[in-house]
Amino acid sequence: MENIYMWVFNEKPENALGKMQLWSYMNGHSREGDQPFPFSGLSNPQCIHGIEVVPLPNLTGLDDSDCRRWAKLTGRDPKFTIIPEASDYSLWRNQPTTEFEL
Repeated sequence: MENIYMWVFNEKPENALGKMQLWSYMNGHSREGDQPFPFSGLSNPQCIHGIEVVPLPNLTGLDDSDCRRWAKLTGRDPKFTIIPEASDYSLWRNQPTTEFEL
């Protein structure tokens, strides 16, 4: 799932959550007002097995504001296709850690 997530954001990586932020979100920690991760009740949501990747996700159930937010965050049209190579996408693993000044 992490690889698919990072593939979706490969056009706008600056908008993606970092690895630890993504894990935190997947474990049920979301900002107030944001919807929680749907599988956060599992003991280890990073290792979800048996989920089928849907190559042509149907986001038509989203309202217009969510569609605009999706396009702004990811740089992708809501009618996008997930390519087979997306499950192997691992560029995010090789990105340098951002150094924070305290």
